[in-house]
Amino acid sequence: HHAIAQTYLWVAEQTGNQQAYKPTKQIFDQILATPSTGSLEMVRRAGNMGSCQERWCWSDALFMAPRVWMQMSKLTGDPRYIEFADDEMWTTVDYLFSEQHGLFYRDSTYFTEKSDNGKPVFWGRGNGWVFAALPLMIETLPKDHPSREKYINLYRKNAEGLVKAQTEKGYWAPSLLDPEKVKNREVSATGFITYGLAWGVNNGILTGEKYKHAVLKAWQVIE
Repeated sequence: HHAIAQTYLWVAEQTGNQQAYKPTKQIFDQILATPSTGSLEMVRRAGNMGSCQERWCWSDALFMAPRVWMQMSKLTGDPRYIEFADDEMWTTVDYLFSEQHGLFYRDSTYFTEKSDNGKPVFWGRGNGWVFAALPLMIETLPKDHPSREKYINLYRKNAEGLVKAQTEKGYWAPSLLDPEKVKNREVSATGFITYGLAWGVNNGILTGEKYKHAVLKAWQVIE
């Protein structure tokens, strides 16, 4: 529901029409007035995932929401939106990011899941969502924002984990650590991750030759 607001904020930035983001701002102000403090644990019962989705409790949400909040501060000059995004972002990262593997769990239900090869289950497209969003967040953050280096460090850790998970053929599998589980090429995950890596190479944040090699190898798959 938040992701589409990136378009409204872009329109306002390009045209000066503040009406374009007015409904989004009203919703965000309501959230700021009564922010959810519930658990990020996802409990699946009969198709219902519980109340955790009032917050950013699954990896896809890190593509959909944080940058929109950052854009709102950039456009309005009100720091409350970026402060909220920063707090919620790191709450979710601390919960879902595996320092050991450099990858994001899709949600809490995957913490103990194992694939056929005994390795943890990290969803390719879910990691793609996050990894494609990190460059957009870093570009939107003010240059002097106190968390900026944290975002860049997280981006580098995620890049390292993803490069290690790239298959010999150049794509990323649906289950990142078990490419034999589903052998189809996951083009959406591969597209997201390739974009994220290329951004880092082009901006001098990923300097090792292995990153450029990973981008070129993946591009051949997408092409």
